[in-house]
Order: sequence, then C-alpha cells, then structure tokens
Amino acid sequence: MVKTQIEKKYQPYQQDLEEVENMIINSCTKHYSFYQELVEPLLKSGGKRLRPLLTLISFKLNSSICKKAYPVAAAVELIHTASLVHDDVIDRAELRRGEASLNQVWGNEISVLIGDFLFTRAFNLLNKTGNREVINIITEAVTCMCQGQIMEVRGKSNIFLTQGEYLKIIDLKTCSLLQASCLAGAATGKLHSPYAKIMADYALNLGRIFQIKDDLLDLSLSSQKTGKTHFKDIQEKVVTLPLILLFADPCYGHLARELFLKAEHNPEAVTEIKNIFQASKAARELDEVIGYFYCQARRELEQLPCSESREALENILDKIKNY
Repeated sequence: MVKTQIEKKYQPYQQDLEEVENMIINSCTKHYSFYQELVEPLLKSGGKRLRPLLTLISFKLNSSICKKAYPVAAAVELIHTASLVHDDVIDRAELRRGEASLNQVWGNEISVLIGDFLFTRAFNLLNKTGNREVINIITEAVTCMCQGQIMEVRGKSNIFLTQGEYLKIIDLKTCSLLQASCLAGAATGKLHSPYAKIMADYALNLGRIFQIKDDLLDLSLSSQKTGKTHFKDIQEKVVTLPLILLFADPCYGHLARELFLKAEHNPEAVTEIKNIFQASKAARELDEVIGYFYCQARRELEQLPCSESREALENILDKIKNY
C-alpha cells in the first residue's frame, strides 16, 4: 500500500487517501510499459491531494464508509494532474513541485500525450462507477477548465482585463474542479441537495482564495519556495489579480503597465514590477479581496452541522488562506 503524508488534523482520512493513492497508481500501471519512466515520477512527485480529500469529506457528510468514493476521488486527482501537465506545456514551465517539469525533460509532444493518457484513466475509473450523475458533474468541470484556460490564453497581454473577467477565468479553470470534487463526492454519498450546494459554494470561494494566493506567490516568492518558475505569469503575459490591482493604482499603475508590456525579455522590468507592487496599495487591496472570499466560505460552512467533516473543511480553508 502507498503511504501518503498527511497533516495530523486530517488523520481520519489517512487510510482512505492511501486507498485512493493505490487506485491512482494501479489505474495507470497495468500493461503500460512507459509507466515507470514517464508516469510514476509524476504521480509520486507530491501534491496536496486537495481534490480527493474534498471528495472524501463531502461523501462522509452523509456516509461513514468511503469505499464507494475512492474511484471518484482518484479520478479527480488524475484530472488535476493531467491539467497541470498540459498547463506546463502551454506556459513553457521549467519546474513543477520543485523538480524539472515533464515537458522540460521529455518535450511537449510526450507531455501532451501523457496528459491525455491521464485523462483517459480518470474517465475509465468514473465509467466503472456507473454513476451518470457523477460522470456528468466531472465532464462538465473538465469542459469548464478548458474554457477558462482558453479565456486566459486569449486574454494574455490585456492590461485592461477587469477583476470580474479575471474571476470568471479562475472560476472556470480552477474552481470548477474543486466544486466538482465536492459535488461528485456528495452525489456518490447521496447527500441531499441543500448541503451539496453549500459544498459547491464553499469550494468556489476556496478555489478563488487558492488561485489568488498562487498568483501572489508567483509575484512575491522565489521558485525555491513555490516549486515553480518564478515570475512565470509576468513572463508569459498572464494578467492576474495582483497585476490588475497594481495597474489600477493611481501612483504606480501607468508605470506598471509599461513595465508589464516589455517584461517578457526584460528581467529588470520584472524585478521592478515586484518592487512597485510592494510599494503600492495593491497588496493591501488583495488581502481585502482574499478576506472577503474567506468570510464567504466560512458562512457556507456555518450552515453545515458540527462534525468531523466540517472541522476538516474549516482546517482546509484556513490552510489555503495562510498558504
């Protein structure tokens, strides 16, 4: 059995997550000669396993034995991993979780095919459940992820991107799979709809916090801490919320927009953007936005009965906010 490292506060889900991890690996190993060289390092490279954890917690809101949720939890993690592989190709990323990315080692062609392979293994697991509702939930989420990624790529270099447009993009590309993880877990456990909607609304706000924090880390921390290439968003001309707020700053906005448009091949411009972001009002405004979504997620959880599951969801929210 694969042993996963999990924080003490999530220990009640330790055995379930280990079973999910085994299912992920077993779904990709059988009869695939390239597994050990190409796929195994990817699946064992770490990761928070946030999506399968949300699936298991949502299932346990109405059921005590998680076995029926294992294939669904494994599938959402495989879909997430596949999307990261494709994202790294699109972004020309060099690092993933502190190691050389798959595309950096094997090239784009192999990486795209491995991402496709992981998608097929995920839907193979889902098909075996025979649960059409769950399959529809996950399929719709993957459609949303693609739509959001397309919107992000088409919006590159758009220094006039609005906060509303940014939220639409991250709701699709990031939040949709988190929501689907909760909804699919709830559907598998036959959780009635009011609580399922609460879980989806919680996951939406959790996902917004997660993505905004990730965008901020790209601007403020080194690759040694994030495990990803530093300043990649700026270099790839991706307009994120930290940049949107900086562009709107009355003192620094005009300079920030000029620097951003020439930052792709100009390391000095990238560094200057980081410096003026820290000096601007944008950092404080970003904290306020994160605080708002945090309060919204907390309000959703207050509607759930007190339980081990609710406590776990609160802990996840706090961890993401303080990431």
